[in-house]
Amino acid sequence: MAHAFARRLRAAFGSTRLLVDPLEARLFLSGASMLGVVAVPTGLVVKAASASAIQLRWNSDPGATGFIVQRSADGNTGWVLAGLPGRNATSFLDTSLSAGTSYYYRIQAQAATGPSGYSAVAGTATLCIAPGNVQWTNCASSTITLSWSNVYGDSGYTIERSGSKSGGWIQVGSTGMDVNTSTDSGLSSASRYYYRVRAVDSSGASVPSSVVLGLTTPNGAHETVGPLTTLDWSAPTTPLATQTPMIGIYINGSPTSAFYDNVIASWAAQSRTAPPGQAALLLNGALGSLMSDPLDCCQTASGTLTSYVSPWLDHGVADVQAQASNFFADGGRADYIVDDYEGNLSYWGLSIANIQAIQADPRSVTLTQTLGPTIFTDLLAGKASALYAWDDAMERVISNAINAAEFNIAAQYFPNARMSNYDNFIMTPQYVVPDASNWWQYNSSIAGNRQAPAFYGGIAPNLANAILPGTQTPYGSSAFAALRLVTNTMRAAALSSPIPIDPWIAGAGYLGSAITGAYYQEAIYHEALAGAESFLYWNPAPVASDAQNALVDQTVTTLNQELGSGPRWSVTPAEMAWDSPLVVSGMQTGTQVVWRVTAPPGINQIKVVETGQILSLNGAAGVWYTSKAGQAIDFAIAS
Repeated sequence: MAHAFARRLRAAFGSTRLLVDPLEARLFLSGASMLGVVAVPTGLVVKAASASAIQLRWNSDPGATGFIVQRSADGNTGWVLAGLPGRNATSFLDTSLSAGTSYYYRIQAQAATGPSGYSAVAGTATLCIAPGNVQWTNCASSTITLSWSNVYGDSGYTIERSGSKSGGWIQVGSTGMDVNTSTDSGLSSASRYYYRVRAVDSSGASVPSSVVLGLTTPNGAHETVGPLTTLDWSAPTTPLATQTPMIGIYINGSPTSAFYDNVIASWAAQSRTAPPGQAALLLNGALGSLMSDPLDCCQTASGTLTSYVSPWLDHGVADVQAQASNFFADGGRADYIVDDYEGNLSYWGLSIANIQAIQADPRSVTLTQTLGPTIFTDLLAGKASALYAWDDAMERVISNAINAAEFNIAAQYFPNARMSNYDNFIMTPQYVVPDASNWWQYNSSIAGNRQAPAFYGGIAPNLANAILPGTQTPYGSSAFAALRLVTNTMRAAALSSPIPIDPWIAGAGYLGSAITGAYYQEAIYHEALAGAESFLYWNPAPVASDAQNALVDQTVTTLNQELGSGPRWSVTPAEMAWDSPLVVSGMQTGTQVVWRVTAPPGINQIKVVETGQILSLNGAAGVWYTSKAGQAIDFAIAS
């Protein structure tokens, strides 16, 4: 019996030089854990952490001074040391492993008395590697197609989507083995979506790929192609590379008058001398008689004409048609036809007596059928919803009249001409933004085939003092606030309709514009990056000086250098927050995205959030940045 105890002591202490009584030895061994002999670790669980790492967890023993982790390729032979976690450890991360490979583990506890026995063996496989080169290959109004590099040994892939890079991921698709493309459908137009892809094999799903940004286009959106140009109201003193003077035409005279015949001859001669693609006609005054024919005034119930204007413009349309038909038939050339007709029938432009005269006209039944039986009662009461509906309807009346009187006839002679009317653009209720007076007017119609919002940068007190949605303080009237308003209005027009946009601009500081200094150029940059195809430039002297004309030319030249002349489209269509600390616009050109980031005064550095790169403004209001198409990019003010 004594020899048996000696053998057990030798196993515990590695020595035979022990002179103890057998009974004392028996008592000692019965309380061995009190002197440092540790139990075998239990509860070993292993789980793949990545393509190159496996996480181990187990139940610790308070008497352990550390642990020995061993690894094997088959769980039976070839055990090697994987790591030596310290006292009280309950986990270990084994790294630098091969992707998609099985590994097996066992653990021993260490103590002063030596190591314990081995734990039960547990095994798993590392994840397969994440797919690389994830990118979108096509973006439409409701679909985004992705592709990625194939992962060797895959059994398929899963596709995840989120509205944010930081979380909220859901699986939206899967593919089979070696299928490395997928289309996500049923998406909202003009929206940003973030994607990542996981490879799947026998070990499970890989860690996610890098995140890629996909952007659906507005419904029916078109690509902008060709260099940006400016159509000038007046010719600059010195010809400028990006600017085309418009030929001013005034055709208010009688179709048979000598004045009118001379105008036709002059216009035709000038238009034929313009370079190809640059014959631009400014038909100022061409529609002067549209709302002035007395036969179109309101009628009483008995049919007597009054002196109040009406929305029934049949005679005025006929008057202009007679002039336009002769005018356009003379053989001239037109690539652009620009109207500056600002007559209107809006609530704000009519007296109460005029509205009552329209209500009393027997023809008003067509308006109550369209706008509702209470439209006039609500309008006279100043009900906002009625005012919005009325102004939208009256804008449609004017647009339809201009089209019938002039543009439809012009299109017969110049089917490819770009035609627009001043400050006439689409604004749907879904995307409506306030105007400079904080009036949220939507509009569903335009004259011609181009939208032409006017961006002169003014902010009236009603807007400056307003608390806009999502903000806590008055909007203000700073140059930066005006820039946000211009950019959001341009984006709203692009979101509301796929009809191309040729915005009006004026000389810097026109009419007390809030957009002054460097922010004047920034406004033009952001309008272009939102999809402007050309600019209509209000520059008669003294509104714009030679220096201001040169500044516009310089700004448009810079845009053409940054964007090129190939197909391009905006990647930042959504309206920004009204208190956004930066104005950020991006436009994709080929395989890259060109960004303009504009900061408020006093900011000198911008941070690219994803890379940590610092962009210095060097005293400017904004900075250019170029990224790879599909790369998720965010900017922040550098702290």
